[in-house]
Amino acid sequence: MLIEFFSKRKLILFALVCCTGLVCFSAGHPKTPAAHDNLKQAGEKPGTYWELTTPEEQGIDSQKLLEMLQKVKKEKYNSHSIIIIRNHRLVLETYICPYTRDIPQNTRSASKSMVSALVGIALREKWIDSLDRTVYSYLPQYFKNQADPRKKKITLRHLVTMASGLRIEDQSSQTGGGPILSSSNPVKMTLESPMSENPGERFNYLTPLLNVMSLILTKTTGKNLKKLADTYLFAPLGIKDVQWKRDRMGNYISDAVLTPLEMAKFGVMFLDKGKWEGKQVVPEDWVEESTKIQISPPDTEWDGQKYGYWWWRSPSQNIYMALGWGGQGIFVFPDWNMVIVTTGSNLGGALSVVFNLIIPAVKSSRPLPANPKAAAALRQISRQLQFPSAADAEPIPPHPKIIKNINRKTYCFEPNNMGLIEMTFHFRDKACYLSVVHERGTFKRMEVGLDGIYRVSKARPWGEWPIHNKTALRGKWKNNNTFFLDLLPVGRGINPLMDIQFQGEEIDISVALTGTYNKFRLKGKRKKGK
Repeated sequence: MLIEFFSKRKLILFALVCCTGLVCFSAGHPKTPAAHDNLKQAGEKPGTYWELTTPEEQGIDSQKLLEMLQKVKKEKYNSHSIIIIRNHRLVLETYICPYTRDIPQNTRSASKSMVSALVGIALREKWIDSLDRTVYSYLPQYFKNQADPRKKKITLRHLVTMASGLRIEDQSSQTGGGPILSSSNPVKMTLESPMSENPGERFNYLTPLLNVMSLILTKTTGKNLKKLADTYLFAPLGIKDVQWKRDRMGNYISDAVLTPLEMAKFGVMFLDKGKWEGKQVVPEDWVEESTKIQISPPDTEWDGQKYGYWWWRSPSQNIYMALGWGGQGIFVFPDWNMVIVTTGSNLGGALSVVFNLIIPAVKSSRPLPANPKAAAALRQISRQLQFPSAADAEPIPPHPKIIKNINRKTYCFEPNNMGLIEMTFHFRDKACYLSVVHERGTFKRMEVGLDGIYRVSKARPWGEWPIHNKTALRGKWKNNNTFFLDLLPVGRGINPLMDIQFQGEEIDISVALTGTYNKFRLKGKRKKGK
């Protein structure tokens, strides 16, 4: 299985590169669950979603799935949602508090596979005539002062296989992008990077290659990437107005924002060889070519993983994957007629859930004997994960004495990559509220769950798009002067964990990002007169 090929260090590395670059991190108990017995929604065409089924009807063991969700609840997988579709039936749809089915998530580098689909459509529509056309033939203005003749040999095929031959030294964004992705002209900076080898010789994961392809598609079609995707890819699936990240040139490049069920539609369409409801959305030959092994990344760096055209491939099984930072995953199993979708804030956790916990539950291509007890328990824990109750709450210990000195005091921070300017804690007997002044504005009295359950506030200091206008918070005292804050920007796929240490009039915050080794510190002082 895929997970077996990763050491812990390389699994983290793999998680880091499946993103498009880290950017600035830009109340009350959960409500009672609504009934979701019928997945088809008002106004949707028949067949848009899938009929519910028991796992056993699709050859999957309910008891194993139950054990999987028990581990997700107990251990630190940082999952936000898990969906299993087999034989065009919905086997499992689980969301983990504070997530629900209607919350779209940044799919990060999983959107590379969606852009790959657009490349296949562009070939069908004759907007581009061959993957073997050179980038130079489309964008000659970027090659006027290039001394290395090898650059003019970079083709579209080299872009989609991550084998451009370009070398980008700054790995600060974990994507080979560094300052390129935030520059005024990422395409120019990318193509001005030095060559490390001939095009096509070696896999080298560089996210800025997506900027180059986006510009080529825009130039050849007269439509930007978002318009192309909305019209030719998402509209046939019944998905409307998908948000994308843009570079400073104005080109849409990545980070398509979809709900997990919309991600599942994309996966099922590929499972069905590019068809949706009888219509050929993506050419069948492109589905086959783009998802088969096209290049083998160096084993010393990638532990045997394979790559197609902006799709990851299992080295040992017929499984292909769209993967993104934090665990945004679309896993397609053609031999099993199955699609699994995950969202979260830990790619290593998502891979472990899929390959170590879900796959062992798939027992047969035929129905298994019914297991109503395990199936009922599976439904129950799924509800508990999305809607935790008082029974799931942890006891709230008394606050330490230090709150007398810090309560309602405002702390000002040095410039930092979280965009945080000021922070104020409001402590009560069994409650905590956080107010922040952020680069995006002032957000007052966001509730912090002290009982282990997130509280969700309508606040967008760390959101990316207006649709990401919620922040979930929970925390607890680790010792007499250190408060732990779990900050979840809902929809971002990133989860900062903060140890906040109060030292006299100073505040020192250590920030770690789930699923990575990334850590940084914020320092501040108490505001005078407060």
